[in-house]
Amino acid sequence: MSPEMLLGRLPAVASATLGVSWTHVDDLAGGIVRVLLRAAPGEDWNLGGETGTLGQGVEAACRAAGRRPPR
Repeated sequence: MSPEMLLGRLPAVASATLGVSWTHVDDLAGGIVRVLLRAAPGEDWNLGGETGTLGQGVEAACRAAGRRPPR
């Protein structure tokens, strides 16, 4: 979360409808290692988690911090 958001100074969220994948960095790194060790040449792998929007992520972070989300 940005300091500006924590201080209530973020007036809006640009690209609030942008789709994102909520994947923990450790899970992603582990998946990359497994792909490198096990994938056959030419195979496709999709490494990602639950999906949502950037706006949903900002709202969740603000709720967790006890702050109002930007409009």
